[in-house]
Amino acid sequence: MTITLPDDLEKLVNEKIKSGAYKSADEVIIAGLCLLKAREQGKDALRREIMRGVLDIEQGRFSTHIDPL
Repeated sequence: MTITLPDDLEKLVNEKIKSGAYKSADEVIIAGLCLLKAREQGKDALRREIMRGVLDIEQGRFSTHIDPL
């Protein structure tokens, strides 16, 4: 697979390699994709929890609490 990056991202990849944080461009790209995957999974989990809450509200499974000042 060949990937073409914009100049700013190519510079970032090269900086990460030069700093010693990563050994290769492949490692940098893999790390970035792993973070993207984790972020998307987190969003999916949040969406599921929101839908669960919406269903609870629709079915009357909630309570109201008022904090006295």
